[in-house]
Amino acid sequence: MADVTIEVVDVVVIGAGLFGIAAARTFLHVHPEVKLLILEQDDYVGGTWNAVRNYEAFWSQVGLGMAEFSDMQLNLPPEEETYHNIFKAKHITTYLNEYVNRPIFHNQSLLDRIRFGFTAKKVERCEELWQIRGIRASDEREQVIQCSKLMIAVGLTTEPKMPDLPKQDSYQGMLLHQKDFGHAQVLSEKVTRITVLGAGKSAADMVYQCAKSGKEVTWIVRESGTGPAAFIDIKGHGRYKNASEIGHTRMMLPMMPSCFANPTLLSRFVQKTKLGQAIDKKIWDNADRDIRQEANYHERSGARKGYSRLLPETA
Repeated sequence: MADVTIEVVDVVVIGAGLFGIAAARTFLHVHPEVKLLILEQDDYVGGTWNAVRNYEAFWSQVGLGMAEFSDMQLNLPPEEETYHNIFKAKHITTYLNEYVNRPIFHNQSLLDRIRFGFTAKKVERCEELWQIRGIRASDEREQVIQCSKLMIAVGLTTEPKMPDLPKQDSYQGMLLHQKDFGHAQVLSEKVTRITVLGAGKSAADMVYQCAKSGKEVTWIVRESGTGPAAFIDIKGHGRYKNASEIGHTRMMLPMMPSCFANPTLLSRFVQKTKLGQAIDKKIWDNADRDIRQEANYHERSGARKGYSRLLPETA
């Protein structure tokens, strides 16, 4: 223990991604005088949205006005490409970096409070304090940080989930997770054939990026399972510019059960009565129908060979 340094602060936030930044700024708005420290194992702000993970086909899933904090507007460059008010993820990266640089709490920015290259290994409660034990990347030495309040904002995508593939150890090619796609030189001239495993948004983004770059792409999607979780038509209706805006209205929220939402009479009706469940199913069946029509799997003009095989077998 002689070589272990101990530091005491008021508040610790683990993770400098989108939610870590949101947690820190919210707490400091209420208690700007506290000594708050943000721990981040990477060297960049943003988590999923950091600069290293970015690539050209990586787009946001929400439109302008929904991807920003209330005290700073996100503005796109003039003539920037958008699709139904959806924009490229690199602008969220730029926004977050600009946001954490603002000296808004006691003339100190959030960036001043972030300790990069710190990997938390163990968190435990010691009497009246939380104790975070971790490793500093700068000197690879162990450090203990104690605090009275702790917020963990590492997210579900902190650690890549890699499958255990047959003969994986003897494979001579490049094998990587989507987390490393943005900086792994996958699109260099030396790489001609690429296989993408998975059917979520990240897989679709990578397939699109590789195909647009002239690569020979094989997309592996398993037959079992329930298919992609959230592939819907992005087009909005009426006053709403895209489907994400519709999905965040008070009327739609009861259709999507969440541990973060308090039960209401409407949510109980939708989720726990046969009539409500039938209405909910009808809404999602219509959404599934619309995206199938938009994709036009069997008759899409200019589609490559095998495109029709992407038609989901599940709804």
